[in-house]
Amino acid sequence: MPEQEYFRQALADFAFDAAGGDAVRHLADLGYTVRQITERLTFPLPCGKVGEIVWKHLVDTGIVLLEEPGNGRGRTAGTYVKEYDAYGRQSFRFSPAADSGLTGGEGKIVFREVEFSCAEQERQSREHSGSTPGRRRRLTGGEGREMPCAPGNIPNGREKELLACLVAKCAENGEEASYISCDFGMRGMGAQDSRTGHSCCCAQQNLPAGFSLLDSSEQDYILGLPWERRACYHRLNRRMREITTRLYAGGGWQAACYFLKTKEKLRIR
Repeated sequence: MPEQEYFRQALADFAFDAAGGDAVRHLADLGYTVRQITERLTFPLPCGKVGEIVWKHLVDTGIVLLEEPGNGRGRTAGTYVKEYDAYGRQSFRFSPAADSGLTGGEGKIVFREVEFSCAEQERQSREHSGSTPGRRRRLTGGEGREMPCAPGNIPNGREKELLACLVAKCAENGEEASYISCDFGMRGMGAQDSRTGHSCCCAQQNLPAGFSLLDSSEQDYILGLPWERRACYHRLNRRMREITTRLYAGGGWQAACYFLKTKEKLRIR
């Protein structure tokens, strides 16, 4: 009967989670990709199943949001604290942050929209067209100060300027209150669980234009997760900042960054 099959599957999932789920989540917290976790496990486990566990962990801990940040319907901001009982068994307790509700749990945030563009590119565009700067506010390193291009050999310094900009805004807001939109699932990228019939991280997947600029670890991270076929929002940690700047270097990629404490929505075009 369907009910019996459901019970057997639930029991099997519970037994596995008790035996190996903690190991998968621990390795994910250390920054390993799904492929790397699968290779390091001492017991056999399909990478698709590992991806499911990692994805659920990212959602449960607020690293990935399935609703737009600050929309008033999301989770309460905070972190999970690891605890042990008298028998040494590990568990996680959710601890709300002091700024509870920043990710959308308590009231909608009205964002001030800003747009990122390289200062040099904007200057050249103005000189070519003879126009003056528009009224849309450009993202700056502080009130009234433009974010300078970082030195380097990257054309126009645009990628390094973006990276410096993201680092500054994450420092101001904290990574826990900084997110970026991700359309990887809408592009057909990433592993999917067994219910969808899509390939796992170990299968060959075609990368869209520009994604070849990502290094192998960054590609594995994206392709190993079962992204939903809609916009998701990933915490703007160091890995995602570097992925963002590389994709920006490839062109043809757009995203929106949400900085919840300063209530800024940065559009990258």
